[in-house]
Amino acid sequence: MIARYFFSSLLRDKSLWGWGIGFMFFWLYMGAFVFNSYSGTEEEWLFTASGWFSIIGLIAASIVATTISYSIYYSTSSLVYVFKYTNFSPRSYVLNLVGGSSLVSAVIGTIIILFTAVLFSIRSGFAVVPMMPVQAVFLFILTGIFMFLFSLIMVILVNNYLGMKNRSFVNLLPQLLSYIFGFSEFGTPLPMSVIYASPFSDIPRLLFMVFSGKESPQNMSSFTGPVVNSYILLASLLSWIGVMFIISMLMIGKIRSRSIEEGRHL
Repeated sequence: MIARYFFSSLLRDKSLWGWGIGFMFFWLYMGAFVFNSYSGTEEEWLFTASGWFSIIGLIAASIVATTISYSIYYSTSSLVYVFKYTNFSPRSYVLNLVGGSSLVSAVIGTIIILFTAVLFSIRSGFAVVPMMPVQAVFLFILTGIFMFLFSLIMVILVNNYLGMKNRSFVNLLPQLLSYIFGFSEFGTPLPMSVIYASPFSDIPRLLFMVFSGKESPQNMSSFTGPVVNSYILLASLLSWIGVMFIISMLMIGKIRSRSIEEGRHL
């Protein structure tokens, strides 16, 4: 019940459609028609499309996370009483919102896949389509779960310990990290240890793999360097999800009642 309501409320959020879909369409259009002025082979265009898809997919998921952060933020004051005086448990709350956020990410991801395929196919003259479309949607589901858990933990940290006036920065933290790690792929390559350890590096590398059908090299701008092992990336992402799920379950039961008025900057 809660998962269905959460899912439908997110899909009706105009800012999510504007920033998560409209703005991502703009970036993909720029990537296909403005920033790429060369004529390459079909394989080269597939790799180019995969690179843009990996970055835009990560940023789109982070926008979903920001939307979720605000949704959780406005409900924190009531959750304490809901958990205390009803049969609705913290575990049910987390599981329901995990389900809703993962479905929204799957919908957003499917649209991003279609945008990427259509725009780059028109630009290149080739059929630029994802090699693993089902796996791509499944990866967006995992990304949605990760982004929800990350957002939930950040909101509870602000609510309980950091002070509500820090909420704006924390709510935008997923987007900030996504831009930093996403566009860093076009510059100096990150160390392999960072690529494997950071979920904000795992996700775009895995997105590149499911779209192109090939594992990504360390240097995404020149396609040089050692190949990144996608199995390790997936194991790292799943480990992050598992650890954050445990942390969120422990923290949600200790959430404090705070007035949202405390978040105002006077």
